[in-house]
Amino acid sequence: MEVYSEVHVELTTLCDFKCNFCPLTHGINRSLQTIKKEKAFTIIQEIADYRLAKGISYFCLGEPFLVTYLGELLEYASQRGIKNRLTTNGFLLSKGNKRVEKNLEYCDFLDISLRASDQESFAAMCKDRNASFADFLAGIKTFLAEVKKGKYHKTKIRLFVFLTKDSQNVLSTLGIDYEITSDVPLQTEIVHNHIRLFFEKPIPWTKADEAAPLQKTGFCEEYLHGYNILANGDLTPCTFDYDGHNAVGNIYSDGGIKQVLSNEKYLKFKQVFAKNIVPSDFCATCHQLNKKKYKPKFQEKIL
Repeated sequence: MEVYSEVHVELTTLCDFKCNFCPLTHGINRSLQTIKKEKAFTIIQEIADYRLAKGISYFCLGEPFLVTYLGELLEYASQRGIKNRLTTNGFLLSKGNKRVEKNLEYCDFLDISLRASDQESFAAMCKDRNASFADFLAGIKTFLAEVKKGKYHKTKIRLFVFLTKDSQNVLSTLGIDYEITSDVPLQTEIVHNHIRLFFEKPIPWTKADEAAPLQKTGFCEEYLHGYNILANGDLTPCTFDYDGHNAVGNIYSDGGIKQVLSNEKYLKFKQVFAKNIVPSDFCATCHQLNKKKYKPKFQEKIL
């Protein structure tokens, strides 16, 4: 069976932010939930036992640092030889939460999404009505200063920044002296001093213009590089598929991950897309269709 470099496991759909581009803000067609601890450990065990992936990104929707057993899970995955990646909005990091800091002991890659650029956009996102953007940035700056001193030397840190007119001010406030020029590379990892920067323009999650004709042919690289396990157990070949539109099975009811990856529905999905035939209406309206997404930064060799 194919060994993927990195797969996604969504531990929770709970979040302390409500970003305007996120499906959670606009409503999803499944219940909000966190994977029970025993099930989460079983997922790691199966991935490790059958070498189904070299690394795991604990993300689709939700904020992973809200999961109380996260540290234990990362430690177990690390002990089983799996590399761990976390994606966070940074809010709990900015608060200096000790439990959150301890979770980083077994975190190999940490992606911090800085989606706000001023007090107004931050207030619209953050559910904590008493929080301020200035305090948030100050907390992130303190965290990054500790990174620079080597406190989290085992963890590679990357900042995801939506490009706006205030992005330069945000970087300056964080103590990052990188100059954003008009030709700054987008969706490309930029290593600057001790930090990795990743700039991108605000984009919709998956849907393109729903009024546009469905695309019947095209290519996609998502399914070639991994799969996505949602908190409800649905397994989908697409990491953008937050509602499981392309779910090929459920790991809880269909015999586990290996069984789902071996079933006819999953194999047919891959075979059809390999012929540049779009396998579903969901794929036919996705803005990722026909885009070369997996540049070297996403293909980072983690083992």
